[in-house]
Amino acid sequence: MLFWTTLFWIVAISLFSMMPQPYERQEESVPLSHYLTGIALLAKTDVFLQFEIQSYGAFVQSIDSALNLYRPKLHLDLQPKDMAW
Repeated sequence: MLFWTTLFWIVAISLFSMMPQPYERQEESVPLSHYLTGIALLAKTDVFLQFEIQSYGAFVQSIDSALNLYRPKLHLDLQPKDMAW
């Protein structure tokens, strides 16, 4: 039990340290904001209120904004035509 508790805290601290910090640019937190919106909408979904479509849209916005933010840092020429089937 102690192993799993320690592992949980190590993972939680490492994930928290990788989150955008308040002193960084606002644009760097946009993908995280969309992702957390999608998680919140999935958590809010139940039989009476169904937010699956909205959460899917938030996840797509998260991926899109992350690609817009990190594409120059990848040094790849990723274009939408490259992602087409």
